[in-house]
Amino acid sequence: LSPATSHTATDDSTDSLFSVDEMLSIVSSHVPILADSNEESRLTRIPANNQAALEALAELYKMKSRYKMALRCFLAIGCLHISPDVTEVEEKAIHCVNSSERLDRARYSHYGFVLAMIEHQHLHQYLLDESFLASSVNDEREKMPTPVVALVQLIGLDEAGDFLVEHCVPPPVTHPSLPLSSQARSSSVVKTQDRQSGNESLPINVVADQLRPHPKLLHWYLHEIFTKKPEMYVKFPRTAVPPRSVTELHRLHLELYVQHTDKRDSAEALSGTEAYNLDRMTTPLLSFLKAALPLGGIRPDDARRLLESERTGNRQGLAQSDTVQYPSHFAIELAYIIESFGKGTEEEAKQILDLYLNGSKSLMLAVSYAQRNSAYSSQLWIILVQHCLHDSQDDEVKKDGSLFGSLLECAALSGADLAHLVTQIPQGMNVEGLRPRLVAAVADYRWKLKMHEAASSIGTNERIVLLRELAHRSRRGTRFSGEQMHAEQSTELTPPSSPRATSTAESSDETIESNVNTTNRPMERPNRYRSSFAVPIR
Repeated sequence: LSPATSHTATDDSTDSLFSVDEMLSIVSSHVPILADSNEESRLTRIPANNQAALEALAELYKMKSRYKMALRCFLAIGCLHISPDVTEVEEKAIHCVNSSERLDRARYSHYGFVLAMIEHQHLHQYLLDESFLASSVNDEREKMPTPVVALVQLIGLDEAGDFLVEHCVPPPVTHPSLPLSSQARSSSVVKTQDRQSGNESLPINVVADQLRPHPKLLHWYLHEIFTKKPEMYVKFPRTAVPPRSVTELHRLHLELYVQHTDKRDSAEALSGTEAYNLDRMTTPLLSFLKAALPLGGIRPDDARRLLESERTGNRQGLAQSDTVQYPSHFAIELAYIIESFGKGTEEEAKQILDLYLNGSKSLMLAVSYAQRNSAYSSQLWIILVQHCLHDSQDDEVKKDGSLFGSLLECAALSGADLAHLVTQIPQGMNVEGLRPRLVAAVADYRWKLKMHEAASSIGTNERIVLLRELAHRSRRGTRFSGEQMHAEQSTELTPPSSPRATSTAESSDETIESNVNTTNRPMERPNRYRSSFAVPIR
């Protein structure tokens, strides 16, 4: 390379020793995947599209302030030369969703500066262009992934997830009155304006469209938005009706949760949880259902049908003759859907109780449901007692009262009537530790009663204090009698003057005294710079 003789550019190449343009032409010849069609013939023995050539080309573009091409080079490195391929990244994404663990960032920290370059140079609009890395010149370019997928491969799941969540915005507003063609034209105009103005936003629907060819990455991205930025996905504090594109993502996200979750078995998901925490125990799918179903994007009947088909093993469609092959799969999720969005019949109540008893195998959840279902509580308690007394195989009464003892403990935690349960114990049944359990239950009840009484007394005292404070702040003055008013006016407010003025003031004082005695109201202050009576100060 010959030294540069003149420099007319205003970028970082003004003080370079060699001509940057000539170096660009030489290095770009070794990167045919990003070169123009007329430069593809200048290949040498050096392997094409190697990582060193891409990095050198990216640095040269940065020196020329051509950050768009530099970003293109870095994204090409991510999809061509980073060791984990898309399949491995997808598996790690699913593991991150199911385990809620953050991965090690040290492996991809070498290219962390790319995010800073995107933010500083406002290159977000190029990440939204699906054809940013693709071209029709070479067959190899047609296999290039979308920019968002390449970015995830380049910098890793954690850093890419934080970046996508930070710059996530709601989808563009569409008007239902306009036809679909007009909405498509308006959305394309909005995208073009965003690219021209350098908008630092990544709409959730545009990013999701790029991740649709990779369902596991799409599931990971929507889960990140759901957990870290719910106001863009499930809460919507500024609108009453969620956008249509978001509700469509809700339906797709439900299917992804069902397909890729590793917590299908509710009994396994609840294992190891304390009895007093079972009511607050949740799964990722259950949390999503609680947030998304009230928005209306997912019909409860469709969600119920989907979970029931997974439990029967028939994903094509649920038939009437199908039997449940996997009774513990999605038991607590299905029970929530039936309880919250069902018809409230007795058959549904018994089905929910069966899901808790035989599906999730949680006696505590069954007791809690029987206690809070006021319509069919007595029928549900009869089923619970029969379940704890009789064997499932034969209808004989159990002599071992261990399960009934667990029922007493759960009933004590939920506040049920223990006296009625004790009367249901048949003769000859040995309930180990019955007396200590009843004593502990009564002690717990008394302790809870004391807590409620203490809270009630504290609330009453606070109410009295607030009422006193309100009464004190509502006072604006103190009423004075006529003699006190006359003495106050004569000693403080009447200035010394001539005899003529004194006689005039005495006549005015007599008039004021007569008015005060007749109306018995506070007098207006004669001097606007001084108060006529004292104001209480606390």
